[in-house]
Amino acid sequence: MLSILRALTPSLYSGAPSQHLSDFAVGKGFLNEIYPKLKTHYEWFCRTQAGNLTNYQRPGSTINQAYRWRGRTPQHTLTSGLDDYPRAQPPHPEELHVDALSWVGSMVVNLKRISVFLGEKEDERIFSKQETEIIRSIDEIHWSEPDQAYCDTTVVNRTTSKKVCHKGYVSALPFCLGLVDPNNPHLGAVLDLIHDPEELWSPFGIRSLSTKDKDYGTGEDYWRGPVWININYMILERLLVSLGPEVMRMHPLTQGKELAQQGGLHQSRASEIYRELRLNLVNTVFTSWNDTGYAWEQYNADTGKG
Repeated sequence: MLSILRALTPSLYSGAPSQHLSDFAVGKGFLNEIYPKLKTHYEWFCRTQAGNLTNYQRPGSTINQAYRWRGRTPQHTLTSGLDDYPRAQPPHPEELHVDALSWVGSMVVNLKRISVFLGEKEDERIFSKQETEIIRSIDEIHWSEPDQAYCDTTVVNRTTSKKVCHKGYVSALPFCLGLVDPNNPHLGAVLDLIHDPEELWSPFGIRSLSTKDKDYGTGEDYWRGPVWININYMILERLLVSLGPEVMRMHPLTQGKELAQQGGLHQSRASEIYRELRLNLVNTVFTSWNDTGYAWEQYNADTGKG
């Protein structure tokens, strides 16, 4: 969706020729055609992955957005896409997953942007309200002050909830998906987690799981340490260095949450992390390409090998 919206300004598109992307009317017609289907998918996802908030409500709280991946086993949450990433043990029907909520937030942001483009005023109002609710829920339900990270939650003793922190990609996803505002009081801690070599930072990219986690490098070791390029790219997008008016001209349709392109306490630091991470990733991919002839989806966080 994002690439289509960007491409509706033809001068910004630099890929292979496409009638949908080079002809404004055709592109808008395509969005009109798929928009109802995207809404249907979004509504289905929210309905089938909705979480139970009974044990998470607090006096005065108005949170109403929370989600739980279905089909989980003690060792796998395949529906999340982060297959063997550590979760609360044992699985509980009232646990809530920060990455599920973050993906719903991303859907809402993109649907809202499409509704604005298509002039769907009522949808825009609804999605704007849901976006605000989701951002509030991420902080109220999933932020752990002792751990200084976004975490999953679960229920103990039937009525008491607790945070279950396995610091890694799930902790970074609210930031990756543009749901952590540059003025969010938790942003500094998120950057600390990303840039700490004893947590997620490695010379080859951002690890999927903290080296301090008891499950780091264990079991299948699929999402328990390796550097995944897709998530690293998402982090880079949020850390995008401001190179002046030319960069803003090149990216006028981004969500507006790229940290290094905005003011605030963390702008300079975001720029520094961006430069380091970009160089690390380019070197990792290029070196492995030279060695193997392939670009890999993930790389070893200790050796850089794909």
